[in-house]
Amino acid sequence: VIVSSTKNGDRATTHWSTCLTDGEHDLYWVPRVDDEQPHAIVALGGKAKLSNIVIHLKEEASLKYIIEGTNDPKLKDWKVIVNNSKKATRGTTLEHELKGSYHYVRIRFVDAYPEDIKITEIETR
Repeated sequence: VIVSSTKNGDRATTHWSTCLTDGEHDLYWVPRVDDEQPHAIVALGGKAKLSNIVIHLKEEASLKYIIEGTNDPKLKDWKVIVNNSKKATRGTTLEHELKGSYHYVRIRFVDAYPEDIKITEIETR
């Protein structure tokens, strides 16, 4: 998992990015307050055919975001899979159907206050 930043990243914290794919929902990731382009990239361990993605949040929030995929190991040439950047989706579980095979998936948050982004888990199927 690669993230744009981590709140309190310079000292002990429960906001680490490693919790995003550990199968647990007790810890969560939060970007730094000054992060102007918060995002998380998940490596799928090889090219994987995706049918859906589920983003679990610690608490209910309204978020705008774009989900992208790539097979480029240099993390370039992203393709938009889900564009949820115009209207905020509210909830604790954000789920979308996906089509395509990708090695990496990126979630970019748009017009979001970083303190509202509290992700406990990202699941792909």
